[in-house]
Amino acid sequence: MKKSKSVVGFLVVILLGLSIGVVYASVSGVSLSISGTAKSKVADFDVRFTDAKEGNKEGNATVTAGIDLQDPTKANFEITDLQYAGDYVVIEYTITNMSSYLYAVINNISVSVSDNDGNQFKDINNSDFSITATLEGNKSTLKAGESVLLLVKVTAWDNFDEEVIRNVEISFDASPKQPSNLIIASPDEKGI
Repeated sequence: MKKSKSVVGFLVVILLGLSIGVVYASVSGVSLSISGTAKSKVADFDVRFTDAKEGNKEGNATVTAGIDLQDPTKANFEITDLQYAGDYVVIEYTITNMSSYLYAVINNISVSVSDNDGNQFKDINNSDFSITATLEGNKSTLKAGESVLLLVKVTAWDNFDEEVIRNVEISFDASPKQPSNLIIASPDEKGI
């Protein structure tokens, strides 16, 4: 009995302190700011690769590009006949924000190349070829329903006898962002 009285007393003191702070802030005109970080899984948030195709090129290279059906934030490609210094090919991947209202911030674009045994190359920009990945117009924030092209360019720096560049994987991370014009609730609105 004594323990429950002390818990109730403690809660009353905490609530009284919060109430005094809120009343003081509203009467004195002082802004009351409450800040912090919260993480949650958002059911509406869905950003993915939606298309993959060969873009501009120099030389006879051909591309086979695809999207991972199990994880649509991953894609892959294979290039054949990229043989001579100066030859290049661009692969155009479309990234789409499928969310109905949340913005998406694209970050951590990753490119990895591995050999046929699954061993990953440490340096994808070696003496034979280089790979770059850039978002068209450096646009990294997508509104709901909006798309952007991820341009992946593979350039041959030297004549090399490898006729096929295999096992190239592209992936990205995206984080949700609430649009600034979306107001969930405001204490100034009537009825709140």
